[in-house]
Amino acid sequence: MSGVRGTLVACRVALCADIDMSTKSYTVACLWDDEAQVWYVAETDVPGLATEAATLEELERKLMQMIPELLELNDADQPRQRVPFELIARKQEFAPA
Repeated sequence: MSGVRGTLVACRVALCADIDMSTKSYTVACLWDDEAQVWYVAETDVPGLATEAATLEELERKLMQMIPELLELNDADQPRQRVPFELIARKQEFAPA
């Protein structure tokens, strides 16, 4: 495994829309697909969330819209509100020998 390193590219909490302390926080773990040249959602606790984007900024914009929509679709009794989520992005790189 010489010359290989895994890089934590981003880890931040974003607010999709007003929260109070009782609001559940969600996690979205994203990976880089070098062949397809996109970031994609690899693991999440948001039901039905699957998306990809060429940049982390673009992915974050998509998540800001998709997460509240999916949560509302999965629980129609809850009004749409701000949703905190943590975006974790990992990309494996090869350092020169």
